[in-house]
Amino acid sequence: MPNTINLQKYANLLVETLPAAIENEAERQKFLTVINRLMKKGEANLSPEETKILGLMTVLTADYEKRTFTIQPLAPHLVLQSLLEDNELRQKDLLPIFKTEAAISEILNGKRPISKSKAEELGAFFHVSYKLFFDLLPKELLPGARLVLVRKNCVNQLKAFTVIQYPSLIYAWLA
Repeated sequence: MPNTINLQKYANLLVETLPAAIENEAERQKFLTVINRLMKKGEANLSPEETKILGLMTVLTADYEKRTFTIQPLAPHLVLQSLLEDNELRQKDLLPIFKTEAAISEILNGKRPISKSKAEELGAFFHVSYKLFFDLLPKELLPGARLVLVRKNCVNQLKAFTVIQYPSLIYAWLA
């Protein structure tokens, strides 16, 4: 049974957060504080009213960031760096895949591309799509994909096609 919204509780949250179109960086930071606070509670712990506010504030933040920041695909070596960090791993943990520390270092520094076979091994290792390790634009490759917000520390849980990063939020293109 879907959760129903308590209009009084929702109205109180609206008054508390005052969501509106973001016009400057200070407003964006205010929204991000609320978004982060709600995300830290965890999706299962949010009330239906909080879920609705989180969605609204996320849309407003994404709209401002789309208007303000140039969107760039996250380079494959940066995805790999993020996955290492999120999983509290070190370069040497990739030795079973790349065999030498020099190769790992070159890849993590963006000096060497990740081959398809290595991308497939990395995908299996991190339980993500191997396509995260290609520098490709999702709209060109996956028509009908949708953009969703994810927490940075959840990147390793994505079965995403590619990841796009704004200054404060990470978005993933999902099929």
